[in-house]
Amino acid sequence: MTMLRVPTETIMLGASAAGWALLVLGGPTTLSLPDLCTGRLIASIPSGAELTYALAWLSPSALTASWALMVVAMMLPLVGSPLAHVRNRSFTKDRASAILAFISGYLAIWMVGGVVLVGFSLLARLSLTKPSLPALTAFTLAVVWQVTPWKQIALNRCHIRPPLAVFGRGPLRAGLRYGMWHGLWCVVSCAPIMLVALLAATHGDAIMVLAAIWIWAERIEPPRAPSRGLILPRRAVHALFHHMARSFRHRMPGAHKLVLAAPRDGETGAN
Repeated sequence: MTMLRVPTETIMLGASAAGWALLVLGGPTTLSLPDLCTGRLIASIPSGAELTYALAWLSPSALTASWALMVVAMMLPLVGSPLAHVRNRSFTKDRASAILAFISGYLAIWMVGGVVLVGFSLLARLSLTKPSLPALTAFTLAVVWQVTPWKQIALNRCHIRPPLAVFGRGPLRAGLRYGMWHGLWCVVSCAPIMLVALLAATHGDAIMVLAAIWIWAERIEPPRAPSRGLILPRRAVHALFHHMARSFRHRMPGAHKLVLAAPRDGETGAN
């Protein structure tokens, strides 16, 4: 297949961009990004009666499609490396089916995780009557989770590249199991941050985008020993500065030649 010759990361980034576009634009079978993927929908349900009405009015297919698009938009950029592992550990004839099996298992776990996260968000909204309290509680839990060793353990699990079967139906089953395993630890790692976005009553769009950027930045960090404390995404910062420096050199080709010469012995640098 010609598509399999395209770098895996490029395919995932393209699918992610398409997911963001569909969420932002909305459609006849999906909710727009501000409706489901931020706290605006959940914050608009102040009581059990309104919840019953909302569930009767909202189409389950629209909720499912919107959540699936959100997962595609936010999470597919994270699976470029695991998919490359599946791609490199399978024969050409089994490669497409193994990759599809991985994606199916990964998305299936996130769909189940969506039921739990949205349900928990609704429960928190109905239990905590003050509008800002659910989001504040979720933010506190997310900060606490970020500085615990268990957060790093979950991230380390996302970096595991297991051996994969290559004969018979092994590639299909191995790809599915690997996708579900990776999806499980991805949900564990990202769930508290996702709750913040789901419960944010205001500025939900920006919070969702920032959450996606942070999740990507911390995922590209190498595995490390679990410890307490916030792990800063040094690789993402380095990549950003490297890109800025390269862009600067491209716009000003002679800028790298502008160096300050140290004064020679006996020279003060003054005329």
